[in-house]
Amino acid sequence: VIIGIDASNISVGGGITHLQNLLRFSKPERYGIRKVIVWGGKNSLEKFPQETWLDLREISVLSRSLVHRLYWQNITLTSLARKNCDLLFVPGGLYLGIFRPYATMCQNLLPFANEEIARYG
Repeated sequence: VIIGIDASNISVGGGITHLQNLLRFSKPERYGIRKVIVWGGKNSLEKFPQETWLDLREISVLSRSLVHRLYWQNITLTSLARKNCDLLFVPGGLYLGIFRPYATMCQNLLPFANEEIARYG
């Protein structure tokens, strides 16, 4: 199994720290995972550990405009995932491409707390 990770929209804060630690403490060989590919910007990738099973791929277009990043996330990433992985993990929470299977993760649950909804309307 090869897992692809879209790190294109996480660059600072808790999201990057979470992914950094997830990769640092992972033992993919225990679960039949041969390789993990992470697509992201240069600054994000520099924060991740160097492991034999970890393939860090810099996507230079991520430093360009929002339109370029959206195109990459929705069109190019789908193509890369089809060619390179069995499962796409999107820790940033939003994936609009057509590659399947994929998994997302919502890290900001504050908007779903009833007290916060009432407070902010």
